[in-house]
This record gives sequence, structure tokens and C-alpha cells, in this order.
Amino acid sequence: MNNDIRISLGLTDLNLTFDPNTEQHFSETNHNGTDTATWKLLLTYATTCDKCDNPMVNNGTKTVIHKGPRNAFKFQNFRIRKQKFLCKKCGHTSIT
Repeated sequence: MNNDIRISLGLTDLNLTFDPNTEQHFSETNHNGTDTATWKLLLTYATTCDKCDNPMVNNGTKTVIHKGPRNAFKFQNFRIRKQKFLCKKCGHTSIT
């Protein structure tokens, strides 16, 4: 994702990228006369366990939808797949 797209969408987290599992990065819909653009993003980063300080492994994802600012006469929704992590040593779990 280039910096111009980040600025126009108001995204500040550098760990957000376009979701590689989707063919289109956004979709446009019309609900009750309101145009909405939904952006498909992925949030992940390398992490270590808070309890035992060992590296954590990927443990699936959780999808959340955030409502963003109105831009160019359209509402913006962000469908974000957040990475879940698991510590193999102590069993502690976390989410980005």
C-alpha cells in the first residue's frame, strides 16, 4: 500500500496492508441510498510473548469492521483481518 492511499484513507498504522487473500482491495455498495466503500486490510506484525518473552506463532485471524471517515461522498468501512498469536511454550494467546 503506498503512502498516498494511507493519507487519503486516514490510516496511520504502518502494519496495515491490503489483504493478500482477496482479489479486490475494496468494494462499493449502496445501502438505503448511502454509498459505502469497504476496504479489505490485514493487520499483523512480529511479536513475542508478554509472559515468557519467547517468539509467538500465528494462530489464525479474526475479522473486525471499523467505520472510517466519509471521503469523496462515500462512507468508508475497513474490514480488517487481525492476526492472532499463540506462545508454544506457555500457551498464552494475543491478538494484534
